[in-house]
Amino acid sequence: MVSHQAVSPLAPDLADLYKTNADLKDLAQQHPNNHLLSGRGPPGTHDVSLAKSVLSAVQSINDDTAKTVDLPIFDKSLCGGEGDRSEETVKIEGPIDVFILEGWSLGFAPLSIKELKSRHDEAAQSSNKPYFASHSLDSLLTLNDYLTDFGTAIYPPFSTFIQIEPETYEHVFKWRLEQERAMKATNGGRGMADYQVHAFVERYMPGYELWKEGIWVRGTPWAGRGLSLFFGEGREVIRIATPAAPPSDIGKPSMVDAVPSASNAATTTPSSSTIRNSLTSSSSQPTPSVPLTPQKANFAAKPAQSTPTTPSKRFNPTWSRKFLAAKSPLNPTYDQVPSLATLHQDSPVLKSSPDLAFFPVQGPGGRLGVHPLKKKGRMVVGGEGCLSGGTELADFAVEMFEGEGGRRVALAGDDGVIRVWRVGADGIQGTGPEPQMVLKGE
Repeated sequence: MVSHQAVSPLAPDLADLYKTNADLKDLAQQHPNNHLLSGRGPPGTHDVSLAKSVLSAVQSINDDTAKTVDLPIFDKSLCGGEGDRSEETVKIEGPIDVFILEGWSLGFAPLSIKELKSRHDEAAQSSNKPYFASHSLDSLLTLNDYLTDFGTAIYPPFSTFIQIEPETYEHVFKWRLEQERAMKATNGGRGMADYQVHAFVERYMPGYELWKEGIWVRGTPWAGRGLSLFFGEGREVIRIATPAAPPSDIGKPSMVDAVPSASNAATTTPSSSTIRNSLTSSSSQPTPSVPLTPQKANFAAKPAQSTPTTPSKRFNPTWSRKFLAAKSPLNPTYDQVPSLATLHQDSPVLKSSPDLAFFPVQGPGGRLGVHPLKKKGRMVVGGEGCLSGGTELADFAVEMFEGEGGRRVALAGDDGVIRVWRVGADGIQGTGPEPQMVLKGE
């Protein structure tokens, strides 16, 4: 979220409207079976009340020349990369000409229950499964409801919309990794590991696949006042389009809407200020100044699977423990050792060595809780720390004999990769280090 004040340079992309880390954890506990709500990003993880109060203050900022608005900051480096709201804020002063709200999910619009169920059923039968097919219909319906609340509260003030669309969503993984590495390079290395970033971005993909289309349907507050900017891998603008609303109500959301891509921006004009040159994007490279001819874009309600924006298959997605047990037994819904009566018969819940206990726990990146047995008393939720392979956990093994540097622990990921760590008797703290060994089959 950024503001464009007069003709000054665009402010840094620091402000965010996510819930606090504590509230995000509460949300995850309310939906223990919904992996999409295990961390920030998807609908439901934003603080709608905070967003409404900020937007209301911005809309009236020009009523008083001395008025200021404090924009909230979400520090993505905190809590091991999970992020938390900062005590600091970004202060903007009136008068301003244009206010720009930028975000990856801005403009997403919900589907009808019938349409969402139809797409989920169709995806289950497809040989080239989209990302959302790995989540239950109930999980997707929950996000659909959260999105309705978000759009109804946030979208009405905005009069113009700019959609930033990558030529393929595989670019999103690369761009998000670059962002995390750039942040860590300036803060002493605080943030997510590379494999955690990949798992983090995967939770965003169902949004692109299901709810991105609603931005250009009839009835949006920015109808007839929008652009789609298509970006190549190097963040260069390769095409500009003026999207038209679809000719029918197919796929029409049940409310006011908006859309994402790598990122999107909606603009509003406070009071009666004059709009100046304010076309901006979240790209880290400037938009080329070479004239580009706008083209009409025919946005279908449901893109074909063969379109360039359809994510390619993940590495070796054809084998997983879930094919042995008819489900994914190591995708836990708990954050401590659960009651054995609640588990599938093929679920390896707990393994131990003479000094450590290991058990899968919920959370992004296929987490394996690690608890030192010498720590007596009530176990800390999730153990003292955890190892994460950055993808769903298919299986794990623990070496009984201790070698130099500790016992070897191997995590088999749903991506066909085995990652190996050495863990000493004291265990680990927080999210564990990078694996010492990564094994891939041919």
